[in-house]
Amino acid sequence: MSSTPHDSLFRAVFSIPENAASELRYCLPAEVATHLDFSTLKRLPGSFVDERLSHRHTDLLFQVMAAGQQAFVYVLFEHQSTADKWMMLRLVGYMVRIWDDHLKKNPGCEKLPVVIPVLLSQVEGGWRVERSLSDLMDLTADLKPVLSRYVPDFAVEIEDLGKVTGEELERRNLIAHAKLALLLMRYARETESIVALLGRWAAQIPEAFGESLSSTFVWYVLYAYSQVDVSGLKKFVGDAAPKWEGAVMTGAEQLIQEGL
Repeated sequence: MSSTPHDSLFRAVFSIPENAASELRYCLPAEVATHLDFSTLKRLPGSFVDERLSHRHTDLLFQVMAAGQQAFVYVLFEHQSTADKWMMLRLVGYMVRIWDDHLKKNPGCEKLPVVIPVLLSQVEGGWRVERSLSDLMDLTADLKPVLSRYVPDFAVEIEDLGKVTGEELERRNLIAHAKLALLLMRYARETESIVALLGRWAAQIPEAFGESLSSTFVWYVLYAYSQVDVSGLKKFVGDAAPKWEGAVMTGAEQLIQEGL
C-alpha cells in the first residue's frame, strides 16, 4: 500500500491503542462508548482498503470487548480535500471484507462480531455528501417505504475535521498525541496556523511524545505544509524546544533525498 504523510501520521499515532481509545471515547456516542471496555482495545494487522484507493483512504481495525462480547471498531481515514460520494458503498465493502477475514480465521464461529465504523474526514469545508447507503439509492418517495427493506444500511460515526475548529480540538480532553495529530490534520490547508500551533506545543513535544513520534510530527509538517520554511522552522523549534531541532533536520534531509 502506498504511503502519504497523512497515512504515516494517522498510523503512527492511532495505531497505539491508548491514543485510539482517547479519540474513540470522544467521537462515539456515549451510549455506545459506555459498553466498550477500552482497556481491551487491540489493533489487528492488515488493511481492507482497495489498493487503487490507498492514496486517499487509510484504515485501522481494532478488536474490543463490549459487555463481554467481541466487537470490532473500524477506523477509516479519508485524507483528500474532496469527499468521496461513494464512500458509504466502499465502507460496506470494507466491512464485508472484515467479516470474511474473521470467518477464515474462525471457521467454527456461529455469529459475526459487530463492526462499528468510524470515518475520520479531512475534507475541506466538512462532509457534505451522502452519509448512509440508503442515501445512494435511486428511490422515489413512494417507493422508499416499500423497497427500503431490501437496502442494507448501517450507521457510521464521522469525525468531521472540516467542521470542527482548532479551538474546539484544543479544548478536548484527549491524550496529547491524539490531540496534536488531529490539530495537524485540521490545519492541513492553513499553513499560517502552523507556526502558532507549534508555538503552543513545541516545548512539550520531545518530553511528551519521545523521539519517534516527534520525528513523525515534524515529517508531517515539512511534507504536508509545503510552504513552511525549513530554516525558519529549524530556528523556531530550536529556540522553543532544542530537543526537537534534530527531528527537523532529519525530516529536511529525507525530503532532499526524495527530491522534494
